[in-house]
Amino acid sequence: MTPDIWPTSASLLPRWKARFARNAPAWLVGKGDWPLSWPLQPPTEKSAALDTTRTADWVRSWRDWDRRHGEEAVQWTECNWPRLGRQRLPKSVNCHSPAELASWIGESARWRRAKARADSVLARWPTLVSVVPRHFTWLADEEENEFRRHLVALSWIIDHPHSGLYPRQLPIPGVDSKWLERRRAWLKQWLGVLAGELGPHDDLYALLGLRRLPAMLPMRVKDPALRAWVGGLSHVECPAAEAATLRWPIRSVLVVENRQSGLAVEPSDGVVVVMALGYALDELASLPWMSGVRVGYWSDLDTHGFAMLNRMRAHFPQTESLLMDADTMSHHHEFWVPEPDPHPAGLLPNLTPEEQATYQRFHRDWKGKRLEQERIGWPYVLSIIHSWMA
Repeated sequence: MTPDIWPTSASLLPRWKARFARNAPAWLVGKGDWPLSWPLQPPTEKSAALDTTRTADWVRSWRDWDRRHGEEAVQWTECNWPRLGRQRLPKSVNCHSPAELASWIGESARWRRAKARADSVLARWPTLVSVVPRHFTWLADEEENEFRRHLVALSWIIDHPHSGLYPRQLPIPGVDSKWLERRRAWLKQWLGVLAGELGPHDDLYALLGLRRLPAMLPMRVKDPALRAWVGGLSHVECPAAEAATLRWPIRSVLVVENRQSGLAVEPSDGVVVVMALGYALDELASLPWMSGVRVGYWSDLDTHGFAMLNRMRAHFPQTESLLMDADTMSHHHEFWVPEPDPHPAGLLPNLTPEEQATYQRFHRDWKGKRLEQERIGWPYVLSIIHSWMA
């Protein structure tokens, strides 16, 4: 062994960081066996004699390191060598606590913050000991006001498990429906552990004891015979449950993802345009008047558009896709924009072979690109839509 491969604090730093990253979550709740030890592989007399100056420098570096980090950080061994005489060499470096290891790698502030926050959470809700370790990064890095907002929200929901309020009615500053949705996974995980108090629910709103906003169904109607069923209105937006009570004599339903595109379409006689539902297409399954009629679907040309078409067809196998083909995509390449978060599925089982091939091209040829439906030339749109509605 030559001196240039003897472990130094710099060479051990990646191992310390890796150990901390791997185990710090469990250490938050008191797990782990201490002390941790890393052998320093002190040299033999023969290898030390190859370069006595570098050997002395190596020993001195660990002596200085030991002085800075505590007298028990380095374990030493005594050697009495025939040629080099009595030597005191570093044998191993030992760490006695997570806080100590955090100080070695420059993570003291993050560890202290995470540990203090974990302790405060567990002091109030000991049963969360099973989930707290999964959130080390959040506990270590979340801004203080936002961390406190999480705890206030959790405490209020626990104290009011069946409030029946809408999200914006919650008396918690900064908490609304968007805040709840962004923290859906956190809420379901933490409140799920407290299910004994709140009752087991997979539905977020049921778990929170909140009232869900009614699913609204925006519709465009032009046919006078159909408008008579909705008070003569041409643009109707009502809860899906109320729309389900209509028994109007429609022959076709065109579902359009974008609201402006849906408003711009002039439906023919017997046709209703439903728009702006996004992924909330399951609401359509409750509409008896959509059974047995012709159904068209027009969305953005991107991976999520095809995912929504796949969902639509799960409820209505007769659904026909419109303007969602490779030619339309290719002929409008100057209007392509980024799709930052493509749908991950490799296969969407409810697509036709042609649709599936187009969907695959978004993962293969058009990676990260999409065509918004309102960017398609309107004369071209009308020719396709009016042909379908005829």
